[in-house]
Amino acid sequence: MKKKIKPIQVNLLSVIIIAFLLTSCEFQNLIPAPQRSFTASDLILTQSDLPLSWFAPYGSMKDTDSGKPANSMNIDIYHFIVSDRADISQFVSIYKTTQQAKNAFNDSAQFPGQGDNSWSFTSEIADEEKISCYTYSNQNYPICTWLGRYKEITIEVIGRLKPGSVSLGELQTLVKIIDQKVSRQFEN
Repeated sequence: MKKKIKPIQVNLLSVIIIAFLLTSCEFQNLIPAPQRSFTASDLILTQSDLPLSWFAPYGSMKDTDSGKPANSMNIDIYHFIVSDRADISQFVSIYKTTQQAKNAFNDSAQFPGQGDNSWSFTSEIADEEKISCYTYSNQNYPICTWLGRYKEITIEVIGRLKPGSVSLGELQTLVKIIDQKVSRQFEN
């Protein structure tokens, strides 16, 4: 004769399984990323990284977004001449855990738009990446955003593709340069 499982046993088992799953997810948030020999500043583009006719006149700056780690950095890059708004902006954040970076990537990857078929670059070392272009109602050109996650690091590159100023190909070139910088840092 088979023993019947009582409803109270099923509920207790369910509670234990759910508690275990929640604990393991929370545990992932607590596992620290390895100590790195580089900082977010080392992953920011510099003037010497940029192709001719690209300028970073103000250099890198501390990112003021309070939702990001304190060591986060950003830089504004201009094509040809410095205007009131950067043509491309790069943001780098290094999180204390890989899970925090995954969460930040997922939150940031909610930007509108869709991928562009002419984008051909795929990083060989990024754990996750997304490209999306969108034309906002108050703009007459697309804003393209590339987001990459490399273990505990997130990098966001935003390009304002004004006609005659910045192309998707140029944005892609800068993302490749950033990806190479990350690769070199990981190799060291």
